[in-house]
Amino acid sequence: MKFIKNLSLSFLLFFSSLSIAVAETTKDPLFVLLTSNDAHRTKMAIGMSNNQFQKGHPLTVYLVDQGVMLASSRFEHRYAEHQAMLKNIMVNGGQVFICKMCMDQYGVKDGDLIKGLKYANPDDMGEAIFQPGTKTLSW
Repeated sequence: MKFIKNLSLSFLLFFSSLSIAVAETTKDPLFVLLTSNDAHRTKMAIGMSNNQFQKGHPLTVYLVDQGVMLASSRFEHRYAEHQAMLKNIMVNGGQVFICKMCMDQYGVKDGDLIKGLKYANPDDMGEAIFQPGTKTLSW
């Protein structure tokens, strides 16, 4: 009987230590809403977001309103550094979504977009925003 108690206690301690380790490595997701096309403000937003992403926070960036211009090759002369940072985020597993309706509003064409962007839809946005612990920022 003592053996079973010790064995049970060992299992309990082992598995509780695993849950502590998992809790310590899970970082809150970050959802960033970019509505601006101001080069300075958006560079700060993407740079700060990328910094947190590199620290292990899952990252979703949503380009909406005038923010869709950041992803257009037509504006590469103004946003080359921004586009490089967005590409880096996507290559490393972050998500970058763009608003199709906003693209139409500002004349941004599908063929002008940097590769790897996803068109936003209510289901994907809801999943990103409502994950437990998600932090949101807006620029």
